[in-house]
Amino acid sequence: MRERLSKLKRIISRLRGSGEAAVAVPYEIKCDCGASVTGMRRISWIEAECGNCCESLFVLPANVYPSTPSVPSQVLGGSFSERLKAVIQELKPEKTVTDKTAAPEPPVIRQPQSVPVRRWSLPRPDIAGILKRTFTPFRMLMLAVLLVTGLTGRYLLHQRAFEQAQQVWLEATDRIQLLLKDENFPDLSSELKDVTDAGIVLGKQHDPEWRRLNNLRLETEARNSISAGDLLSAFHKGYDGQGHLTDQAADLVTFACRTGTFFFDSQLQPVKDASGEFLIEFPASPGTHRVLLTVAQPSLQALLDESGDGRCLFAARIQSVESPASDDSGEWKLHIDPSSFVLLTSQQLAESIGLSADLDESVPALLERQLAFVENHDWGNGE
Repeated sequence: MRERLSKLKRIISRLRGSGEAAVAVPYEIKCDCGASVTGMRRISWIEAECGNCCESLFVLPANVYPSTPSVPSQVLGGSFSERLKAVIQELKPEKTVTDKTAAPEPPVIRQPQSVPVRRWSLPRPDIAGILKRTFTPFRMLMLAVLLVTGLTGRYLLHQRAFEQAQQVWLEATDRIQLLLKDENFPDLSSELKDVTDAGIVLGKQHDPEWRRLNNLRLETEARNSISAGDLLSAFHKGYDGQGHLTDQAADLVTFACRTGTFFFDSQLQPVKDASGEFLIEFPASPGTHRVLLTVAQPSLQALLDESGDGRCLFAARIQSVESPASDDSGEWKLHIDPSSFVLLTSQQLAESIGLSADLDESVPALLERQLAFVENHDWGNGE
């Protein structure tokens, strides 16, 4: 009964030429897996699911516009008489011609249908749509504005820092000479720190002038942290009256080595079978054990090749101490911290620690030689 009422309602809608006739329109579409998906169209689009692979399929809504030669529709167009003729033609029963003499058709044997296997598949994201919704023209415009603003601000900051560094670099020479003359080493260290930092901003790290100022800074810092203890006295206190090691010998020497920076005027010799390591001549060998002072500084080989005599004026901190094993054998081994090693180049600073030309006429020439080496070599001086 319901089917008849629905059919009657559909016929009336087709006679009126309204879109209600297109609502109950069946559809059948093919899935990618080969299965058929059927159903009834609706006023709006729907999403159907394939019973074989569970893939989502989109179904267009029913066509509510009158039929045309190129686009068929359940809604009839034209005059009422034309619509009536089309409905009557649809209601006519189809004539079938039967041949009574023909043999009866054999029964159809239906094969059992296999149960479809549900195949799961991941949803297919709309990458193009996501990118289009994310990178809208307005957002791209705002991003470009922020980028230009950030780059402009960074350029202005860099330009301001460059100008300030250039001013510090140009004005530092007179102040450094005045501080050296007054032997104001604390303020000199701060001034040299500012000018070397300014030189880095200006890109002068490989210029001879920057190398000279940077080495002078390291010399000044070494002068400001000069050891308050006497290393040679510590060695002597580690032995008793018979020249034997005391129980406190290792502690006395280690404590003296940790009190600050030491200045040396010594001969350097390369250590055999140890590339880049040098043996420093110690001024005395207290007690019954000799003292070996070593530093790992490969750049010193170039200085020794240029000087020829191996003499060197430098400052450094002692990193570690190894005491003799017993009174009969062994030796003191002192290892210098390579990062604290710095060559002396300033006559004023050398005089402040007692290395004056009045006591040793060769000191000025030695300082000039080491200054030329510093200005012409990028060597490991703690940087």
